[in-house]
Amino acid sequence: MNKTISVKIPLFLLSNLALSYCTMAQTLVANTSEITCLNSSTKETTFIDAQYFIPQDDESLKIGGGVCVSTPEQSITTQELVYDGQTQLVTIDSKLKYQDKAQIIQAQSAKINLADNSAKLSLVNYQLQSSDANGTADQLTTKETVSHLSNLSYSTCPIDNQQWYIKAHSASLDQESETGTFRKMTLRFKDVPILYLPYAKMPLSNKRQSGLLIPEFSNSTINGLDLALPYYLNIAENMDATLTPRFLSKRGLMLGTQFRYLSKSFNGKINVEYLPNDSIDNIDRGLVDYRHNQNLSKKWSLNTRLRHVSDNQYFENFGLNVNTTAQAFVYSYLNVNGYGENWKFKGRLNNYQIISDRISLARQPYQTLPRLSYSYFKENNSLFRYGINSQWANFYKEKSITAARLDLRPYIEKSFQNIFSRLTPRLAYRHTTWDYANTEFSNRTNLTSSRSLPIASLDYTINFEKSFDDGSFSTIEPRLYYLYVPYKNQQDIPIFDSRNLTFGNSLLFLPNAFSGADRQSDANQLSVGLSQRHFDDSGKEKWNATLGQIVYFADRKVQTRNTVKTQKTSPIITEFNYFYRNWRATMSVHWDTQINKAERGLFKIQHKGNNNSLFNFAYRFRRGRIEQLDSSVVLPLGKNKRFISRWNYSLEANKTIEAIAGFEFKNCCWAARLVGRRHIINEDGDLNNGIYFELQLDGLGAIGRNPRRLLQQSILGYSEEF
Repeated sequence: MNKTISVKIPLFLLSNLALSYCTMAQTLVANTSEITCLNSSTKETTFIDAQYFIPQDDESLKIGGGVCVSTPEQSITTQELVYDGQTQLVTIDSKLKYQDKAQIIQAQSAKINLADNSAKLSLVNYQLQSSDANGTADQLTTKETVSHLSNLSYSTCPIDNQQWYIKAHSASLDQESETGTFRKMTLRFKDVPILYLPYAKMPLSNKRQSGLLIPEFSNSTINGLDLALPYYLNIAENMDATLTPRFLSKRGLMLGTQFRYLSKSFNGKINVEYLPNDSIDNIDRGLVDYRHNQNLSKKWSLNTRLRHVSDNQYFENFGLNVNTTAQAFVYSYLNVNGYGENWKFKGRLNNYQIISDRISLARQPYQTLPRLSYSYFKENNSLFRYGINSQWANFYKEKSITAARLDLRPYIEKSFQNIFSRLTPRLAYRHTTWDYANTEFSNRTNLTSSRSLPIASLDYTINFEKSFDDGSFSTIEPRLYYLYVPYKNQQDIPIFDSRNLTFGNSLLFLPNAFSGADRQSDANQLSVGLSQRHFDDSGKEKWNATLGQIVYFADRKVQTRNTVKTQKTSPIITEFNYFYRNWRATMSVHWDTQINKAERGLFKIQHKGNNNSLFNFAYRFRRGRIEQLDSSVVLPLGKNKRFISRWNYSLEANKTIEAIAGFEFKNCCWAARLVGRRHIINEDGDLNNGIYFELQLDGLGAIGRNPRRLLQQSILGYSEEF
């Protein structure tokens, strides 16, 4: 007996916490030899396997004996189901299982109404195929794109070991808007409730949705308990914002706001923090930090960062790392950049907000309003390279002499080279003019308004290479650099942006010992450098060594102060780098031959183990200024634990600059970090102690103040493994 019945098979879908329902129109054809489901719209086949198909007196159809309804990507299995053709109701009173590539759903029973695309399931269990997410619900009712659940749970822990889970009294899941509304929701860790929300709205997909984010908290000496509750606002497809109310037990309530925007040609963000009436300092405190980047055309771009803080101690109290808390000024700028085949341009406006009480007016940097730089360069085949570097800058500082400065540096050079050497003579001419204003603030009576002088150099490099029987090879690169610049008295030129460059390898082969254009060093000198590199048979560098020194044939009369340097030689620069498997070592010494003492020294070593262990040690020395030890370690303790520490100590001041100690633990579905920190927050050496704790729940997020960024900034090579 052949009987044809039209049936729609419901499919249950799951996304994160979401259990949803959709339908697929299909036609079920039953006969005694073969059960085939034909879909006239898609021409796909659905198979139904069962031991019996029994028509009932009420025109319903009972299918049983191990029912399996399957398509190439989906399947439903149960012991028995009954289909009522008049009411279009499918009743399943036995356990059922639905499975596809995304999830597995099991229930004790189900009633499915094909007339209004609704369903009701009891005692539901679900599990995502692509992750470890799983959970339960006492009851699931669904109609079209909206589902309602009661007494549901969610976790990414193994089903038999739920170390953390979310429990909610009820939930409404809307697949069309891709949002879920949860009521009486509790987050439990080790069966201990750690977070309760009477109402929560969460996204059901990776699409951004407005709503509360995970709370953050920490504790420190200067701020006390620090609790933040961020709220995310999805304003539009290309812009969003985060509002962060923050409670500091020693200072009061702070509000942080971050707004971001993005398009094809530009992007940016603005951060604003505001703390009214600080309970300790009795002032309003805040920060504004705006960044914007934009491509104006294929060859032109713009980028800017504008910052301002309310007071000098803002970063001391609210900064994250030592570099932030110790900064002496807040730098803002706006840049316009352009380039072409043989030219480039950069325009800059900048501003400095001084936030250190120890910087006198004379030491404060000048604003440039603006600084315009233009370079033109041309290579005439194999004959000559020539061009010009130019800059115009307008310097301004309150109660100080100001000036508009024009600096022109045309040049011409040619390289003679073969397979093992290169000789490059270069001739340049530097012409600089100053147009002064506010001269009443200058202590110079006769100001120099222009300076012109030639700059000649000769650069010679040789490259030797030797191969060894094991396939490795070494290169030796001697380099000679002769520089001649005649003396020009520049003591009557105020200093707007020139500083002594830090002596090092690069300074051996530069035409000026100063930054900026207010000073051009006089020179009659020869730089001698020697570098050797060794490579293994695969071409990987194993070690390198560098040796260099400058021989002076005349005194250096041009200085930032009214002095003369008479040394015949510069310090000897030595540097050695060694690479072996997971080890890397660097040693650098600047040896002053005049007094036979080290002027500057650095020794550092790093080891990265195959088990993600890390060890750093560094010794830094600069005579009369710095002598520091810096060590850090990331030590695995078994497979799931790591000990983390850093100690930065000043031997000169006999004081700890920063000390960090922490512990990381990773379980099957969660990770925890506890970090303690003690660090200097200002130039007076005041200290702050802080404790950071984070509980990271797989598939959900992290609770606590994130210490990972702090660890990445403080420990060279630190990586987040958990």
